[in-house]
Amino acid sequence: MNIPINATKEEIRDAYRKLAKMLHPDVSTEPNAEELFKILNEAYQTLSDPETRSAYDARIQAHSTDESEHMSYAGYRGTKYQDPSSWYEPYVYGKYNEKPEPDEPIPSSSPNKQKSNTKIRILNVFLHVLLYATLSMAIFLLATVIVIPLSQNMTTGSAIDAYHEGNRWMAEWEYQKAIESYEKAITLNENFTEAWRAKGYTELTKGVELQPRYPELARKSLFAASESFSMAIKYDMEENHLDPNTVKKLGNTYERLEMWKEAEATYLLAKKDTPNDPEVNERLEVIQMYLLGFSRAPATIPTIEIRLRAMG
Repeated sequence: MNIPINATKEEIRDAYRKLAKMLHPDVSTEPNAEELFKILNEAYQTLSDPETRSAYDARIQAHSTDESEHMSYAGYRGTKYQDPSSWYEPYVYGKYNEKPEPDEPIPSSSPNKQKSNTKIRILNVFLHVLLYATLSMAIFLLATVIVIPLSQNMTTGSAIDAYHEGNRWMAEWEYQKAIESYEKAITLNENFTEAWRAKGYTELTKGVELQPRYPELARKSLFAASESFSMAIKYDMEENHLDPNTVKKLGNTYERLEMWKEAEATYLLAKKDTPNDPEVNERLEVIQMYLLGFSRAPATIPTIEIRLRAMG
């Protein structure tokens, strides 16, 4: 129940009657009803008299910023009067027209609270997953752009160094050390075609020199040479570039191993790329005649490099 400052005399009288019925000591159960009833009467006497009310209104307006200065013009007993609605508001709202209570905290055991906690946990899990996914993507991009290319460049450089080291050993006729250097280069870079090719040539040369005195060791070395040459040819074909000399070396290796069908297939491959090569045509003709039963086993021919070394 709010009474405006400019309320009429009738409005003040009606409000007084209603409050008097509620605060009369014979009716109210409030412990301080008698004191409140006296305050109500004092307020009514002040507001019902035009002169005292005018003085009260002037005093209210003059001291509107300081509620402690809102004193009754009547002045007896030094009674302090504030906004009229504050005289009765706690009792009207508190007993007969209760204000809505603030929302109480939801118990943790309630279904709504548990549902809310579940949503929060799901959100936290999602945010953590999103964070880790972002970090993983950043690490992947960093590795793709910087780390992996740098590592590949370092590996390629080391493979080239090992390849050149093998060439130096080969120049000193240190076949086994040269083979080990080429193997190191291949381990660092598997599709290093030149390393495969150089390793095959070294193993073939070693096998040829071992063949007269150590045929078993020679055969083992020749088998290794055939595998190395085959790998070099494989990577050449992947790059659409076939080295004819590598194909011929593989054919020579198969001849020394007396693998005539493999030698024929290899020379046919070389003939497709270099149809007018006299060495390829000569060896292919001899091997095919032997396979048809028209001649004895063809004598193997030395590789081009061995021929040059023999001439030197």
